[in-house]
Amino acid sequence: MTNIRSSGFDNPAQLREHLAELDDAADRDDPTHDNADLQRQIAQLRKEMRDLRKLVVQTRARPAGHGTARKGKDKRDDRFWLRLATTVAGTLLLSAAVRYFRLGPAGAAAVPLIASKFGGGGR
Repeated sequence: MTNIRSSGFDNPAQLREHLAELDDAADRDDPTHDNADLQRQIAQLRKEMRDLRKLVVQTRARPAGHGTARKGKDKRDDRFWLRLATTVAGTLLLSAAVRYFRLGPAGAAAVPLIASKFGGGGR
């Protein structure tokens, strides 16, 4: 079996020499090895980190209701899920009553209407 990694070289020393030349060429051509450029990038990242930390501190210090003030109709919608859960529970109870008392299709059609009145669905 042929060792693909070292094919084309007479001995391992030639391979190591070739790899060293490639590393040297990469070091010369790589712009990230510019020390001044790296220092600028690090300084910029540190500034961004300071700014992000300030934002986190400001966000944590903000009162719970800050920025979420609602007016009029929106305040009424705060209990939407409670009203919905009550309506669903009422519907299930009334449908069980319809089945138990065998009220038929007319009773079954009235169940959602009655449940919405008890559940607060009718404003």
